[in-house]
Amino acid sequence: MKKYIIILILLFYVGFTACKKDILNSVPLTSYSDASLWKDSSLVKLYLTYIYSTVPSEFDVPTSLLACITDEACNNRSFESAITINQAQFNAGNIASYYNNWTTYYKAIRQCNSFLENINSVPQSLALRKRMTGEVHFLRALYYHYLHNYYGNFPIITNSLGLDDPRVFTAKATDDNCINFIIAECDSAIALLPVKHAAADVGRATQGAAMALKCRVHLYAGHWQQASDAAAQVMALGIYGLFPNYQGIFLPANEENKEVIYDKQYVADPTGQTNLYDLFNAPPNLTFFSTGIVDPTQNLVDLYEMTDGTAFDWNNPVHAAHPYLNRDPRMNASIMHDSTVWQGQIADMKPGSVWSPLSRPSVTGYYLVKMMDPNYDYLSNTAVGNNNFILFRYAELLLNYAEAQFMLGNTEVARTYVNMIRARPTVNMPPISAANFTFNSYVHERRVELAFEGLRLWDINRWKQGPQFRGSPIYGVSITGTTQRTYSKVQVQTRVFLDPKMYLFPIPQTEIDKYPGGALTQSAGW
Repeated sequence: MKKYIIILILLFYVGFTACKKDILNSVPLTSYSDASLWKDSSLVKLYLTYIYSTVPSEFDVPTSLLACITDEACNNRSFESAITINQAQFNAGNIASYYNNWTTYYKAIRQCNSFLENINSVPQSLALRKRMTGEVHFLRALYYHYLHNYYGNFPIITNSLGLDDPRVFTAKATDDNCINFIIAECDSAIALLPVKHAAADVGRATQGAAMALKCRVHLYAGHWQQASDAAAQVMALGIYGLFPNYQGIFLPANEENKEVIYDKQYVADPTGQTNLYDLFNAPPNLTFFSTGIVDPTQNLVDLYEMTDGTAFDWNNPVHAAHPYLNRDPRMNASIMHDSTVWQGQIADMKPGSVWSPLSRPSVTGYYLVKMMDPNYDYLSNTAVGNNNFILFRYAELLLNYAEAQFMLGNTEVARTYVNMIRARPTVNMPPISAANFTFNSYVHERRVELAFEGLRLWDINRWKQGPQFRGSPIYGVSITGTTQRTYSKVQVQTRVFLDPKMYLFPIPQTEIDKYPGGALTQSAGW
């Protein structure tokens, strides 16, 4: 599907326009009407690709990862969006400046609705229409899932409504009805989608993607048996597995490896759908401008166990003297620390070094490694990232299954699946014994395995752990000494979680005001 995206971004960002193969003999791009669109199968394919292009991805806003409003990371000081949220200074009046996803997702949903209303009139084969219909049911489910994560219950709109249509002001459905609608969309997608696509269509939704989304929605809703069943459906397909190299899962060289269930596609061509994740999050000495924007926290670093499976402890003088030795390999595969080797250089994270200059040091003493490409050319005039962002991968599915099984009372089954992930060849952490396996063991594994993948915020919120993990201090590392380094844990940021309403984002007040007579109610508590 990547071949379409290069064309796509140039076309649709100027409005609802499109491109024909015979461009020299076509009418002006701005002249296409809805009627002409649905008569041209090539335009319809591009339209569907555009709906894919706005799928939520952590790579699309690489300076403000969701990790930065959790205990995983913090923004460098000049980027205020996460700071405003972490200090509980956001409200319905100013939230649109930071996370105006309400409008973005409903625009995509309207495009999905329009597609489903018109697809049967498109001159294509029945098989292709069915497959594309399945893709759009998946995409509509995905956008509504993210709306639910951010705002709670929402208006269910299934028609492409004009501004003069009173149905555009639909009131919110109940929370149960919202969840049931998303599940029904997943089921519709599963019934129509293939297990795999041909090589030219890699990146499109599959049965496994719809099943994985269904599993996540049930899990977040506390539907343990249904979540378990959906995960089992994916496993039964027999086409996914754990990729041997943890760091390699996310690299361009290993795109579409067996662990990837669904990812958002990016290309290396600067005229196409690219990302700047590598460029904005690299140390400033490699880019020669103010980068290193997302900084992992000591809170997360301390979670990575010693290679023998025991906890890291600052009170242990051996651990404190050499805090980066003999740790869970996922730490080095995720976080750049003092002495990390990156692109042939040894990172010096002491404040004042070229890696962490005094003009803009790392807030915490760390930079990102996870999902960063070690072969990225930072100095190229066209330096853009083309590593895909993975929305659903097999390890998350196994963890979802483990959580559901634990909640169903099948503790030993849950432990088995957690230990499968720990046994990945490049991780090879000792299995957790039956005597030591608790729900906290599961949570710990989920935190280190899925760090920076955009899921931690939703986990904190659904487990109602806001005061503990979104309102607690953020720590970094102090580094002193030259030939002999001394490391200590230091607080670098305070955060505030004042009220349970912060588990949801407020709907932008500008959107509330559009509804007559208060038909659209604000997110709970706001």
